[in-house]
Amino acid sequence: MRSYWLNLDLKYRRAFFTIFASGLATLAKFIVMLISIPLTIGYLGAQMYGLISTVMTMCIWINTIADGGIGLSLKNAIIKHQSHGTEEDIALLSSSAFFVMLAIIVVLCFLLSIVIPFLNWQYILNLELKINQFQLVIFIITLLWATLLIIPFTLPKLIYSAYQQEYLFSGWVMLGSITGLGLQILFIKLNQGFILVGTAIQIGSFLGCMLGTLWYLKTRRNISFKFNRIQFKTFKQLFSPSIDFFLLQFTALAIYQSGVFLTNHFLGQKIAAVYSIHFQLFAYFQLIITLIISPFWSILSDAYHKKNLDLFRTLLIKIILGITIITLLFCIVMLIFGNHIIAILSHNQIKFNLHLMLILAIYHVISITIGVISLSLLAIGDTRLMSKVVIVQSLLTVGLSIGLIKLTGVLGCALASLFSIVLTIMWYSPWRFYKVIWCGNYFKRD
Repeated sequence: MRSYWLNLDLKYRRAFFTIFASGLATLAKFIVMLISIPLTIGYLGAQMYGLISTVMTMCIWINTIADGGIGLSLKNAIIKHQSHGTEEDIALLSSSAFFVMLAIIVVLCFLLSIVIPFLNWQYILNLELKINQFQLVIFIITLLWATLLIIPFTLPKLIYSAYQQEYLFSGWVMLGSITGLGLQILFIKLNQGFILVGTAIQIGSFLGCMLGTLWYLKTRRNISFKFNRIQFKTFKQLFSPSIDFFLLQFTALAIYQSGVFLTNHFLGQKIAAVYSIHFQLFAYFQLIITLIISPFWSILSDAYHKKNLDLFRTLLIKIILGITIITLLFCIVMLIFGNHIIAILSHNQIKFNLHLMLILAIYHVISITIGVISLSLLAIGDTRLMSKVVIVQSLLTVGLSIGLIKLTGVLGCALASLFSIVLTIMWYSPWRFYKVIWCGNYFKRD
């Protein structure tokens, strides 16, 4: 076994290290969720949990807009420069991306903090709870700052990922999750109310990422972020691919994150809590799957640049088969034991909905399997046409959700997501994969 491990290619050993470390970090996040949800519901009630989930979803939307796709385009650019560039090029790209992102985030946070108090949150959130308007605004602004400031301080994670060393940042992610839970428990014991309790997890995550970035600056001085390395000319290299990645990320929000907000808006906090807790179980599983497959992004991209079609095909097929089997097993477990899991998490305040769980299970089997195929397209930078397809998918998701919520209640968003993926990306990604990868068209390019 030891000789096999030593003889294994370095890039695969790094991939396994990353999967293991990221798996531990995700496990920590999952355990935090398992503890945090019943704590929040027990302290604030199911309706307030639904409200917090809705506001969190809105912050994630803005988070993705603020990122602008810069992070993923930087990752691809670094992988390319490892083959055809110098470390100085990577240092210039990294510094430029970090400070531009940080500037965008700070300005955006200040602008939104000015606008938020003047918005009609009673209508936007369809409030059923009696909450002081000033407290609600403070809660939204605090959660917004904590969520958005995470963006530039997770850039080292993407840089590590380009070098297949993402495991070096995983410990800080784990520390952030544990810190957030510790803060939440402390705030509940001190009876600090929904503002601090509802934002504690995100504050902890931000602190973990900030410490991780400081450690990165200390240990990676050759490619750390420095003011004298900011070059807007260099940053322009990221602009075009960033637009495509931004469209993919932004439309993914409509596909994956619109459900909680729309359910809350049309049906109120009680039903939003039902949808949210069912969806959360799959959301964390999807995060785990993403962490498993993301280390292979660099290997696939490297195989593309070296025109190694056999490696590309073989590795991808193995990943698809493995991930599909894991997903099917998870969905079966959720259908059998979901009732007990949700009862424990919600203190029996939220009822299990078998039909909702079944629709979400079918959707995620398709979504995760097709997502692996889409990964191969992202790894080679084939995003232009995909970004247009997912725009159609997101419009279908939102449009169908609004109509189906009125007809089917809590099942509406889940059904809309299922219908939209079947009509769009389910056929697009396999077709595009066959055309540009299986037939080898991309590998024939100079």
